[in-house]
Amino acid sequence: MTDENQAAGETVGYGNPPRHTQFRPGQSGNPGGRPKQHGSLFDALIDVLEGDVALDGEEALLQGYEAVARALVKRAIEGDGRAAQILLREVK
Repeated sequence: MTDENQAAGETVGYGNPPRHTQFRPGQSGNPGGRPKQHGSLFDALIDVLEGDVALDGEEALLQGYEAVARALVKRAIEGDGRAAQILLREVK
């Protein structure tokens, strides 16, 4: 113990820091708070799909989901078996 703490009659040690180093009432030990978490890949995909997209140079903007659906239908019509399989699985 230091002389100041002995004079004040305080015990200092593990779990008992000196009074002058303790947090003041109402003061947080972490004033900045927890750091912001970065979004996941899923969140980024949802943001893109919910935004507007121009498809094949068309002037009309489509929502991302609509653009993906149109592209999938177009590929299925052109004979892409995998696109047709995905389309049929999602439709039922």
